[in-house]
Amino acid sequence: MRIAGGLLLGVVLAAMSGWGALALYYSDLPGHSLRSGLAVAFALAGLVAMVVALAPRQWRRKFLAGFLALFAVLLAWWSGIEPSNERDWQPEVARLAHAEIRGD
Repeated sequence: MRIAGGLLLGVVLAAMSGWGALALYYSDLPGHSLRSGLAVAFALAGLVAMVVALAPRQWRRKFLAGFLALFAVLLAWWSGIEPSNERDWQPEVARLAHAEIRGD
């Protein structure tokens, strides 16, 4: 049961780390190096959390709580991004579709 719980925790942490790193990399933050650096840092934080999940119980809870807090901050920031059509679109999708209905 303990092994299954550890594997499940590892899968959840890997998914959270992957989503967080990709969210930072594809965000609208200015500068490619800033986005890349933050994405790598978040992925490393997730990797550290996975390694520490195998550590003694007192360290495990602190690190996992820290990683969950970091993920919650990232999730709150991501949820606050306003959608916009005023972006640099590729030419084939730069215009919104529209239709005119005449009659039935």
